[in-house]
Amino acid sequence: MIINRIGSALRSQDWATVFIEFVLVVLGVLVALEVDRYNERQKERADEINYLLALERDLQRDIDDHRTLIEAFSTIESFGDSAIKTLNGQECSPGECWRSLVEAFHASQWIDASTNSSSFEEMKRLGLPKDAGLKDTLELYYAGGRARGKLTADLPLYRQLVRSAIPQDLQRYIWSNCFTVSGSDETYNSNCASPTTDESARRVLENIRKTPQIKEALTFWMSNISLITLTIPTQTEEAKQALAAVRDNIQ
Repeated sequence: MIINRIGSALRSQDWATVFIEFVLVVLGVLVALEVDRYNERQKERADEINYLLALERDLQRDIDDHRTLIEAFSTIESFGDSAIKTLNGQECSPGECWRSLVEAFHASQWIDASTNSSSFEEMKRLGLPKDAGLKDTLELYYAGGRARGKLTADLPLYRQLVRSAIPQDLQRYIWSNCFTVSGSDETYNSNCASPTTDESARRVLENIRKTPQIKEALTFWMSNISLITLTIPTQTEEAKQALAAVRDNIQ
């Protein structure tokens, strides 16, 4: 109808009407475009908040997992320290050979220490988050997680070597009686009752000790574990800072 009025005004050379109608058309187009842009911004913000909420859950889970990782890796490290003493030639005390053997076995336990960054990577692919400061904070945290993950990217060689040297029936007993799992939590116990004689356990330890590569592999594995237990507290603080920044950005 506006087009008809403009056409009629042009034919009658009513320039004032032409101008007014033209301005109304332009304003209508601009308002429609602005409404579209506003709706699009609202949709983008809603999508970003959904990703931030997923990221909030990820970070809180990481903080909780860090406590479990520190406890588990610290336990494995203590077993490794004892196993290294055994591999260095320290004889097990009478009645303690089975415990030394279980400690050597548990020193080979492996846990994935990597950080799940899938939500953040998807956000980056979409050009999110919009806040540059938040993005930098998240980049710092997940860069540390990637570095830590490299320490457990592969199963330790020690795991293969020492488990190849321990008879299968003893390993089966260890899994059934010296190890428990509840959800994602694992418990390693070296005080479980022995299924064999002290002398038999001593002979297995001696066979392990005769393979120098086992000691070298254990030393390397313990070095990685030490680095993990030292860096996780820093990672936890970075996760808390990232979590606070995410929550501020959700508001």
